[in-house]
Amino acid sequence: MTNIWPHVMKTLSRVISAPITKGAGYIIHAMTLRSRRKTARILAVTLVLSAGSWAHATDALLPKPERLVSDTAAVLLPDEVDQLEARLERLRASGLAEAIIYLAPSLPEGAVMEDLTLQSANAWGIGDAATNNGLAIFAFIKDRKLRIEVGLGLESRISDAAAAAIIKEQIAPSFRETKYAEGLNAAIDRIEAILRQEQASSEITVEYVKTSLGTSRRIVGVMNAPPVTRRVNPHYPEEARRAGIQGPVELEVLIDTSGKVKKVTVTKGLSHGLTEAAVAAVRQWVFEPVTVDAAAVPAVIDVVVNFKL
Repeated sequence: MTNIWPHVMKTLSRVISAPITKGAGYIIHAMTLRSRRKTARILAVTLVLSAGSWAHATDALLPKPERLVSDTAAVLLPDEVDQLEARLERLRASGLAEAIIYLAPSLPEGAVMEDLTLQSANAWGIGDAATNNGLAIFAFIKDRKLRIEVGLGLESRISDAAAAAIIKEQIAPSFRETKYAEGLNAAIDRIEAILRQEQASSEITVEYVKTSLGTSRRIVGVMNAPPVTRRVNPHYPEEARRAGIQGPVELEVLIDTSGKVKKVTVTKGLSHGLTEAAVAAVRQWVFEPVTVDAAAVPAVIDVVVNFKL
């Protein structure tokens, strides 16, 4: 499986709880969590389908999935797994999002779901590093617990309310009837519809700036950056590791008509050699050329490289 979570994420900082409602013998509690940390920023929405107390957090991670659809709970038929994977592959090919589905029998003993899924998603890496378009659907079948993790690049599109609605309206009703593939397909339908609608309604105003390569197209925002066709991962300086320094380095990158990087400007840096490591890596990147009226043009794009211990 390819790298499925971007290097760039942010974390969460407050807890907002929605009203608790009852349905079909379950207690549904939709909530969004935000906890401020130095690493990445993830929008997370949790739906708890059964009451119960949380145990203390554990440092253990979930096993890294080898496929886009991981079903260790054995609730899907082989052809259903293949069909869902084909849908996720098409979603990735469209550039809208890179998603995985993770179905497990239950949470590890003593695990707190919010911590476990967040830490696991960060460790695995989901989505494209340049666009931060990762998304993960977690389900712990015996525990009747569901969770959606969304990368920073999709945060403005898959909002707290939208993610909660996907779980409550698409996934949970089918899961109650053990129609797992049906619920997951409905969730993908809803996610794709949201992203396509947002894509169609967010026309980008063409903006140009003067650079050392002449008049260049300005691409606003990480999500709108062209795909990276050659990526070099940055070295994590040992002095930064020892000092416990982590977080995002934000860059403004000038590419030529072939997509090669010609200039890197730091807009937000970090100490202990992290900024220098990010710049050195991104200088070696190659992007898909930016075109205007079918002609390649120089462009200025935003890139964020996140260092996480």
